[in-house]
Amino acid sequence: MPMIEIRKAKAKDIPAVVELAMDLVRYHKFDSYLDPSKNVRSAYAKYFRQSIRSRKKLLLVAETDGRIMGFVLGEILKMPPIFKIRTAGYVRDMLVAERFRRRGVGKLLLKSLFKWFKGKGIKHVELHVHIMNDIGKKAWETYGFRTFLLKQRIKLK
Repeated sequence: MPMIEIRKAKAKDIPAVVELAMDLVRYHKFDSYLDPSKNVRSAYAKYFRQSIRSRKKLLLVAETDGRIMGFVLGEILKMPPIFKIRTAGYVRDMLVAERFRRRGVGKLLLKSLFKWFKGKGIKHVELHVHIMNDIGKKAWETYGFRTFLLKQRIKLK
């Protein structure tokens, strides 16, 4: 396999990253709570553009032969002042195109994101994974993540 480059995303990468993010949208159809807005593509594009400019976020892409294979978006979260740990890293989204999976691309993306977090003094990284997303839960566990909190919801009548 050709060399994989992990780099900070640029504005020119946004269309490819949006297309990958649309795979996330399609995958999460198992819960209507996560149904996308009508303008999901433009909303993602705007969100990724803002992320590129943010000092609290990092959008990385994995590229080979000029093609974007995957991306990860990380963010530094401020924790409530009641906790000793004041900041945490957060993995907003990550996706590797299906044809590039099981080649270590996700591991490389996370390694680069974790390096950035460490450089910012972050020692803990969190993410959300849907309870019905068995593939996602298994994948995140292979990267070392462990369940530490359950998030619940209710629909009001």
